[in-house]
Amino acid sequence: MTSWDNMLIFYTTAENPIPLETDEALRLEATHKAMKRSWLSVHIVLGVLFLLNIIFYIADLVKQPLTVIADGNALFRNALFAVVLVYACVAVCSYLQWRKESLSAVENGGFCMPVSPNTRRFQKIFFPIEIFAGLWFCLDRFLPDDMLTPKVFLAFVAFVFLLWLLFQKLHLPVKACGAILFFVVAMVPMFYSMVSLSLEVEKARENHTSHGATPMW
Repeated sequence: MTSWDNMLIFYTTAENPIPLETDEALRLEATHKAMKRSWLSVHIVLGVLFLLNIIFYIADLVKQPLTVIADGNALFRNALFAVVLVYACVAVCSYLQWRKESLSAVENGGFCMPVSPNTRRFQKIFFPIEIFAGLWFCLDRFLPDDMLTPKVFLAFVAFVFLLWLLFQKLHLPVKACGAILFFVVAMVPMFYSMVSLSLEVEKARENHTSHGATPMW
């Protein structure tokens, strides 16, 4: 039907289809390699970034408690990061536990352990939340607080979502999609921040000159 990274996805209407891979050990190892390149790496990177952000927030909270608490945007953002961080830890530990049980079953001549429907539902619920938190984290690094309004953020999220749907329609490789999305999410806000900073410096220079002061550069 389709492909995802280095994995091929097949479909059949047979009630009891013959497995494409009859060696459970090879199937488990191939699944683990694919997970390390995509799902696991994403969760680990997001978890580390959110953890560092929360640590910095707590450090500022200790130094200037009243000022930090008054910033409701930062409080909500770090609360969201904490929720996603807990989910990422639970999800990674859950997968590692599944792999451990599957390895034990395969070594005893059995099959890989099935994934419960509740786990899949849980992942579907939290996946948009992870994307939401990741985009907020990237934009918050480069855009000033007065620019990062709910309308701007929601418009940016909608744009990224539509861009992802377009990539799926065009059947672009996963790595190419990831590279383009990284450029949009990280590099475009960074470029905007650099341009805004340059304009502010130029405006300050003009104001300084218009008041009769000697320019410093």
